[in-house]
Amino acid sequence: MNRRAFRFGPATTLALGIGIVVAYLQWPRWQEELQQDRAIADLRQQIAQHPGAKAPLPHSLNTIWNERQNLKLSAAQLVAVGRLRSAEGQGAAPLRHHAEEEASSFDVWMKAHRSGASLNEIHARAANYSAASATLTRVRQGYWQQGLDVLNPKQRAALASKTEVNP
Repeated sequence: MNRRAFRFGPATTLALGIGIVVAYLQWPRWQEELQQDRAIADLRQQIAQHPGAKAPLPHSLNTIWNERQNLKLSAAQLVAVGRLRSAEGQGAAPLRHHAEEEASSFDVWMKAHRSGASLNEIHARAANYSAASATLTRVRQGYWQQGLDVLNPKQRAALASKTEVNP
């Protein structure tokens, strides 16, 4: 075996030494970033486990509209559902836009403060989106309930069996 193959030259030794020193000096920063990444992952897990997050999103009135032939809606019911769909579209659009703005604002903030944000700051920033999303969900659930009120019990049962939703 060639003994020369196992010898390090001065440049290789210097490069390895500098690499070890840099890694040693950066270790606290890496530890801090790792802790913050774990905190973000824990926060996301907490949000996912929150009872509100487990509830299915409410159906929009489009669900009823798409099933109108199967439900055999009367002319009056069609007009009522159509008006509700229009009102839902007008009422929920600004709320949906606001929730999307809050989500993108949170994403931008998180990218800018990834290594310097505390868990409390993250919670505070996420609260704005959570509030906007909860408001949108409540409004959509209200319209959904109004749409269900237009249906008779037989139609509601048929819709529930097709959509797996308890009206």
